[in-house]
Amino acid sequence: MDEKSIRRQLADIFAAMGQRGGVVCWRDAAGEFEDLAPDLELEGVEVLREVPGEEFLLKRRLNALPLGSRVLLYRGGNQASSFDWLADVEALAVPFSADYASALLRDLNATDTPQMREALDACRRLLAGKRTLSKLTALSEAYHTPQQLLRAALAVCLGSASSDASSIVVARLRGGEKGRGAVERAGLAEALAAFLLDCCGYAGDCSDEDALLDHVLAAAASSTLPPDAASARLARGVDEVQRRFCHEVFEGWLLEDREGLRSACIESEERLGMRDALGEAGTGALLWCDVFPIVDAVLLGECLTELASPDCDPAALLSVADVRSCLAWGDEFDACYRGLVAGARLRVFQDTHRVAEPGSAADDVWGEYLADWYAADRWYREFRTAADEVAAKSPYGLDVPFGRAGDAIENLYKEWYLRALNARWCSCIEADLGRGGEVEGIARQVDFYQAEVEGAANRCKRAWVIVSDALRYEVGAELADRLEAGTRGSVDLAAVQAALPTKTKVGMPALLPHGSFAASAGLRGGLAVLVDGAETRTTLSRQAALRRYSSDAVAVRHDDFVFGNDRAGRRDLVGDAEIVYIYHNAIDAVGDSAQTERKVFGACADTVSELEDLVKLLVREFRASEVLVTADHGFLYTAKPLGQSEHVGGDSVDGRVVEASRRYVVAHGGASSELLVPARLPGKEGLVAFFPRECVRLRMPGDGENYVHGGISLQEMCVPVLRFKNHRAGSKGYVEAAEASLSLVTQLGTVTAPTFVIELLQDEAVGGKVLPADYEVYVADAAGGRVTSTALVRASSRCTDPSARVHRARLRFLSTVPPKEGGDYSLVARSTSSHDVTVLCELVVRPEAGAPSTWLV
Repeated sequence: MDEKSIRRQLADIFAAMGQRGGVVCWRDAAGEFEDLAPDLELEGVEVLREVPGEEFLLKRRLNALPLGSRVLLYRGGNQASSFDWLADVEALAVPFSADYASALLRDLNATDTPQMREALDACRRLLAGKRTLSKLTALSEAYHTPQQLLRAALAVCLGSASSDASSIVVARLRGGEKGRGAVERAGLAEALAAFLLDCCGYAGDCSDEDALLDHVLAAAASSTLPPDAASARLARGVDEVQRRFCHEVFEGWLLEDREGLRSACIESEERLGMRDALGEAGTGALLWCDVFPIVDAVLLGECLTELASPDCDPAALLSVADVRSCLAWGDEFDACYRGLVAGARLRVFQDTHRVAEPGSAADDVWGEYLADWYAADRWYREFRTAADEVAAKSPYGLDVPFGRAGDAIENLYKEWYLRALNARWCSCIEADLGRGGEVEGIARQVDFYQAEVEGAANRCKRAWVIVSDALRYEVGAELADRLEAGTRGSVDLAAVQAALPTKTKVGMPALLPHGSFAASAGLRGGLAVLVDGAETRTTLSRQAALRRYSSDAVAVRHDDFVFGNDRAGRRDLVGDAEIVYIYHNAIDAVGDSAQTERKVFGACADTVSELEDLVKLLVREFRASEVLVTADHGFLYTAKPLGQSEHVGGDSVDGRVVEASRRYVVAHGGASSELLVPARLPGKEGLVAFFPRECVRLRMPGDGENYVHGGISLQEMCVPVLRFKNHRAGSKGYVEAAEASLSLVTQLGTVTAPTFVIELLQDEAVGGKVLPADYEVYVADAAGGRVTSTALVRASSRCTDPSARVHRARLRFLSTVPPKEGGDYSLVARSTSSHDVTVLCELVVRPEAGAPSTWLV
């Protein structure tokens, strides 16, 4: 630093003192300014120089100065006396130095000690860069230890945006050879080696990329395992604080570059032989281990094997899925966990329901199906959807155990549920069908217009009716859930019995207004259904049938209405119509083709999304206050090929056949069958339909027998009727949607262990206006800063049993933020969507873990 700069800086310091004066102590340990200091002249400032042997005299002179004096005390590098007479003066004085190192330390707001100067000297190559100083000052407001300074230098060298210890290790691991080269060129290789040894316990060759990566990931994994031989093998010579730190490195990398970390973990687990190392560990030991994806594969393999067992514990499987799906790689195995949950739910259903209860009336069975038995159809659908995704991707070969579990679930669904349920149903309705062709005491599809549409038209400006082909009851229930959660409206879900046979050409006319509804032998063969004497097979003919009762009524196909028109076009199309029927066809369009029937469950998901969007469109563009959603019929679908016992001969009817399908035969009056259930069809021709019992198919040539409809199973006959009613905010009936909340189950007052598990209750079952929510759960200090790892908890359970809504979370105190005993801490849950923070409880922390590394704090 030149004389001009020195004068300017000193002048600024004294100017800041004002009238009160004071002493500025210029330390020049190297004696670089011995010649300059005595001759330095500053206005209004007395310059005093320390002379060896005259320190006592100098101190007497300083003490004799009047109050308000301004003094520059220069202290050179040679001090003869072992006793420092001026130590108290220097302690109270304003420090000043002019050498290069001092200037740098001052610019960095760093403590000036010999150790700090050594650290600064180690950074001399890096400091030659033009922007290094500004980068270092940006990383920290002050530097108090050599480790902090060297850590920041490593961060700058590796391109890390933060000087946090974990961020530096992430930058080193992600940087590979390029990062190692940058460290070596900066002359910081030794500093990096000391840093990695102290923080991670890594004593190996820092230039060995694979060895370093394997060490950090193995140590991270060991921190999530019980302290047994397996965890010891993974992290020899690494203490608990270092293991926790390595896991923080893993979590930091996960946030920065999920895909890059995943690839690194897969490569590392292969080199380390993790499948063999962890293969003997039980589910309990591996439950919280979230570093290597192979752990999910191992656990899923065990769980799927358990799911296939007739003696499986479904509650335990659900608990594993609840924990694992929220850990690091849960999303990577999302289909696997969804399938496991669906299969376990079906097992729970089996344990809690007696489907084959004899002696019930038809309306009792119907009511039980609407109450919750239909859920088994949904669990099966969700399992098969997930199984197809797993089969397409085959992660870690999990398609094999999924296939074995799938066989067990298929057998449970077909043999225990479908067969037993519909055997019971058929026994209840057989007499009614034989007498009048319908089940007495249950609402009918043929009354839909009079019972639902006329009332809506009278109450509202316009009655909106959406008819979705093959929207069976369980899919309609899912749509009702989505509309409740995703709109301001409310939904009343009911059901009607479909007209027989449960085919589109029967169900669609049944939903129209009519004076007469009749089945007839068509002029060109086959079954014809007449509404007021006319067939209504096309959208145009259905519109004509509607207009006989409402002159401006409109019937339109969904795709034409939504995609074939813009907003203005839709308004022109609807005009002044008081009744609008919108026909949607996604499920039947896929299921009725042998080439695509296996995709029918995917079509169900598409249907729910499209109908939800359609209802929202009607509310947004037309201010629809009410919308009705229904279907023509349901369907049966099972994924596996059918056996011989699931078929009966197509010649089971004795008489003149009008039309036959896999689930029914229509014949002229006088026909009979010893095997099939008869039902009279409406109309003067006296046609009779015959149906196989349970879920049996009629043996017919050709493919496409897994997806069927036309029969009398509950899945085919139970047609949903959704009554959607829109509400404005603040209006009568309006209910504000709210996220499901969490409360603490575990009695947690004092925490002594660095890692602990808590149980949280999801207070309400998801459904209606109670929305699913994801929460970040962690321990915070008084300022709101996080002092533990963050656990993800998904409050998405629909179970009404509170014990089934308990979620577990595992928290670990951060190695970089040592908790203070007796400090003010809180366990909190933060919603990831609303960002609202809920304090679950106050905590007292008495840490027992060892002190963190000096490099970490």
